[in-house]
This record gives sequence, structure tokens and C-alpha cells, in this order.
Amino acid sequence: MRVQLLLIALSYAVVNALPRGGATLEEDLAALLKHTSDVTGYALTLGYVDATGRDFGLGAGQRDPQGFSSIVGGNTTQIDRFLFGSGTKPFTASAIVRLSEKGVITSLDDKASQYIDPVLKDINGSSASLVGMLGERAGRVTVRHLIQMQSGIADFDVPGLDNKVLVQNSCSPWEILEFVQSLKPTVCEADRNGECPCRFQCEPGNCTSYSSTNYVLAGLVLAGATAKSGAGGVPMWQQFNTKVFSDTLGLSQNKAFSNSKFEFAVAGKLHASGLTVAGSSIQYGKTELWEQDASVLGFTCGNCIASAHDAAKFYYQLLGPTPSIVSESSVKMMKEMRTLDSGWAKGGIDYGTGLMIQNMSPKQREEWIIKSRHHTPVPLNMSGSYIGHAGDTYAFQSDNGFFPAYNASISIVVNQDTEPPADFITCQVLQVVATHFGDSVDFGCKILPSEAKYECADSFGQKVCIESLFPDDRHHEPAANMTYQQCSATCKGPAPPTPPPAPPSHGTWKCADLFGKKICAPHGGSITSYEVCKDECH
Repeated sequence: MRVQLLLIALSYAVVNALPRGGATLEEDLAALLKHTSDVTGYALTLGYVDATGRDFGLGAGQRDPQGFSSIVGGNTTQIDRFLFGSGTKPFTASAIVRLSEKGVITSLDDKASQYIDPVLKDINGSSASLVGMLGERAGRVTVRHLIQMQSGIADFDVPGLDNKVLVQNSCSPWEILEFVQSLKPTVCEADRNGECPCRFQCEPGNCTSYSSTNYVLAGLVLAGATAKSGAGGVPMWQQFNTKVFSDTLGLSQNKAFSNSKFEFAVAGKLHASGLTVAGSSIQYGKTELWEQDASVLGFTCGNCIASAHDAAKFYYQLLGPTPSIVSESSVKMMKEMRTLDSGWAKGGIDYGTGLMIQNMSPKQREEWIIKSRHHTPVPLNMSGSYIGHAGDTYAFQSDNGFFPAYNASISIVVNQDTEPPADFITCQVLQVVATHFGDSVDFGCKILPSEAKYECADSFGQKVCIESLFPDDRHHEPAANMTYQQCSATCKGPAPPTPPPAPPSHGTWKCADLFGKKICAPHGGSITSYEVCKDECH
């Protein structure tokens, strides 16, 4: 799902979780995680690796999310595995780059269709092709375009489809491409929410536009380069499973990961695929994430399941002082940034090859806007910036990356999808880290309140209690002013919908409400085209 940088407010206050005298960094961070979990009710996990040799993981909070029955039990530990959402994209990009280094993918400038078409034919017959689904422009898309967000292909990751996938509880790469195919067969720019009524936001190679569809297609490239049609009766795209993904990344031969356990789930129930903490999805319709099929994760754009400690190790080995995932020249190429110039986060994020730059300091972001005199991405050379990838998927959000100022890799994951972790935990973690390095910088992190507040809102026809740690940042009514008990006692609405039958490739649409915003949902309606739905919703 969509990473939530644009939701990060610029207000700030002095952090309230500074290191205690004599305590180690690990001890201080453990205390911070516990305090945050006690206030929010969230399960949190943190991984940390730096050049001084500090290397540890932490966990806090109950494994079952607030508001749902207990199905997992117990408290979160450092070895628990969470969903990473778009934090998966650097893994996928690195796998592509490794295959290119080995010559399995001849060149990153190869046409993507030469690897993708055999996989599409395996899914849906001998006539299936990328050009056949998306038109002649798709034939000009290269592998490099995909992993650098430059194909121009529209994003499937929009609220209406996200909700449909969650309700349906399955989604293959073919269905994702069918969604894009259902859009107008021309070029038009996406709005700032990332929704585009056309198949392409620009001609291939002519823009840098965030679209998770690129990374589903990148997964099909990986499957086409490594799998064989008909092998064991398993579809080619599902053959690019945990073992093949891990082997492609060289994880089993890399000593840094001798005790690590990554899952890249393609099918089967999430908890059977490695997930050990249940999550609370509110943003995409109230649902507990645990029993769902792994195909809802969007294949290689978001299917990593791991501990935060293992994720931090990966980002350190990819981006740290002595990279071991890809060659140094490839790391340099992956770090070459271009500012998003179309659609979601336009002008606000620099993107490389599966990597983005994010700054966790509200104070530094505000100072940069004043200094630069216009809204441009905060540079990596500021101490609050990391290079890596944030993630936002059903019921889980994460910040993951390498902070050059401290030669440290940090991964933080939380089991909810409404409050961006950058707001309430990542900045505070970084403040503690900075202090342990003797850095007196004030990142201007928000102060966590003593008690979280909730408001009742609509999410796809359901009444849901939305937690707001910083109610003043809300830009809609009503304000969050209830305890969880008060909200849950009064916020009543319909039960979650039962899964609908699989829609035809060019199905119907309806205008639905998401937290007071009208969006187009691709099921259950009578509107026959996305374009008409967009007009009626606005």
C-alpha cells in the first residue's frame, strides 16, 4: 500500500524519551518501545545494526491487535515476524540487479516483456502478453524502467482496489494487470493520491512516478528469468517463492544472514507463511490480518515477512560501509536519485533503484522548506535522513533504511495502518540513537501523549474507531476525543462484507466513502467504467 510520507505533519516538540544515565542504547530503545506500546496498544518491533558492532532486535506489545479477539497470544519479541509492505521493494530491485550482474538478465535495458510474456502465457494461455494487455507502450518498457519507477504504468495500489482485494482475499499478478488494463488506453497524469484514469502516466522513460505495478512486473521479470513453465504444476509466478527469492539474493551463502529467516510469501495463509504477529487493518476496511491468503500482499511489491532485526541486517549489507548484496558499482547505481515528477508525492520524494530518501525529523523538514524556499525533497546529507524504503500494507507499516550520519541501519514495524510510524516512534528512536552518538541535535519529534484518543469514522461502509495520537493534526471532523472503550461502545456499524464473486476483467464500479473522501471501488456497483465513476465521485 501507499507509504505515508505526505501525512507526516511539520509540527514538532522536544522528544520525551531521552537516554537514561548509564543505560546502553539497546536498553534505552527497549524502554522507548515499551512506553510507546503501552500508550498506543500497538505491537512494535525494531532492528538495529551499526558500524560500531551494535547489532540487536527488540519487540514490545501484544501480538493480538486491540479490538480483535485473541488468536495469537503472548507478547512481541525480537524474533517475531511482521509484514513490510513496500519495504520489500529494495529486495526485489536487488534481486533484479544481481541477475543482471550474473548475466541471467542480459541487460537492465532489455525489454521487460521478453521475461514477462512467458509468465503471462503460463497464467492465461499462449496468446497472453504484456502488449496485449496494456498496449504498444508496454512493449517499450525496460527492466530498468520498472525498478526505477520510470515505466509510466499506472498504479494498482489505490484504496478501492485495495479494499476489493482484502474482501476477496486473493489477488494474482494477472488480476493486477487486469485492473490497469481496465483504465483508458492512453496517457494522463495521476493525481497526488496516485490515482490515474489511464493505463500510463507518461510515455515509458519520460517520467519518474511511484507505482507499485512496476514491482509486480519486476517480480514477473524475476519469475521469467528463473522459473520453468509447468514445473511441478506450479504457476511460474508462484515458483519465485521464498527459496528462489532468497537464493537469488544470495542470502543463504551470506554469513551476515546465517541466523536469519526471511519469507517471501506467494500463497497460503499468512500465519502459515511466517507471520507471527496479527495486525489491525482500518485504512482498507476493518479487518484482522492473520488468516488471509498471502497473494493479497501484491507479490514482489510487498510480500516480505521478517523480523525487523533481519530487515535491518539486509539494509546494512545493501547500503552500509561494506555492501555484500550487490557490487559496489551496482550500489552506486541504485543510489542515483530522481525526484518523483508525476502523480503521488510529486516533487516530494527522491527515488533511485528500489530506494527512496526519507527524513524522520519534523524540524529538519521544516527548516529545509524555509531554506530551499520551495517544497523539494530533504537531502540525504541531513542527520535525520535515511536511504531505504518505507512500507504501508494491510495492517502494517514500516520505516527501513540506512542513516549515513550514524553509519546505522534501522528497521521499525508496527501492526496498524492508520498512524505513520515516522510520527510517533521512528523520530524518537533516531533521537535516542543520536544522543548515544554524542550528537546534541534536536529532531523536533512529537511528544507521545499519555493516552491515545479515538474517533468514529466510516471505512468502506463500516464504522471504525481510528486511533489518533496527535488529534490536532487531523484535518477532518469529528476530532478524536474518546478513549478506546468509549469509542468501541458507541461506534457501531455493519459487519465486514462477505467476499464477492470474482468480478469479470472489465467489471463494475461504485462510489464509496473512505474517511470522508469519495473513492472508486471496483466491485459491487452499477457504474460501468472507471472514468464515469471518477466523474460521479467528484
